[in-house]
Amino acid sequence: MRVLVTGASGNLGMAVRRRFERASELEPSYLVSPRADAATGRPVELANEQLVREVVAELRPEAVVHLGGIMGAACEADPVLTHEVNVRATRVLADAAAEAGAHRFVLASSSAVYGDQARHPITENAPVVTPSLYARSKAAAETQLAEASDSYPEFTAVALRIFNIYGPGFHNSLVSRLENSTQDAPVLLNGLDNFVRDYVHVDDVVTAIVASLGTRLETPMHAINIASGEPVSNRLLVRRLGALGDIHYTVGAGEYSYSCADVARARAELGSAPRLVGLGSAS
Repeated sequence: MRVLVTGASGNLGMAVRRRFERASELEPSYLVSPRADAATGRPVELANEQLVREVVAELRPEAVVHLGGIMGAACEADPVLTHEVNVRATRVLADAAAEAGAHRFVLASSSAVYGDQARHPITENAPVVTPSLYARSKAAAETQLAEASDSYPEFTAVALRIFNIYGPGFHNSLVSRLENSTQDAPVLLNGLDNFVRDYVHVDDVVTAIVASLGTRLETPMHAINIASGEPVSNRLLVRRLGALGDIHYTVGAGEYSYSCADVARARAELGSAPRLVGLGSAS
């Protein structure tokens, strides 16, 4: 299978590259940011519609794994570019891929589309809540992808709503920051019981991406939560990580914040059984 991967110089992109290079059944091509230093691949600005179309027409991928985009605070710094890269480029890439004969498009979406005020593990059918510009851009990208999948009979798409990734390369994850904490530089936690997250190892995310390339879909566009399915409070997190090694932290008075996935769909459709935080290899 010829697979085109965008964002191949990012943390997740590098993990995908390592897995794809070991997969004899895949023939990957990689697009990277022109500002990338670490990865080989074709430098392409995703906001450059003409260049994106030309590259896709040349490579004629059978599938696309779209990891490229603007994240977090960088979105707020440039809303116009965020729309061009995260939303518009997704549609351009999907249209170009479908017109070149691709049959599957895998989008790295985010749990951010749900917000963080739920009280229980959330399913893919839950209402989309978009409190941040990043979340709104991911929700809009999913909408654009759904419209593209409706426009091409042989073109199907998967939006992987990825929860909190930890593991090699994800040094900013709370897991890694706690593991690397010192007495002189403790990690400030936003409460112990009121802050709950769902942590998924990067290797399990990559496994889900690979599985998404070939899974059968009941609808042209499908969203799937990628997570462990276990709510982990800060209290439980420090207990687990503290059993593996010394960690250092202080506790602040954070507001209630809960984000955890129902992973029944992922396990049924992708065969995904992610590791729980602290039970596999952390970074």
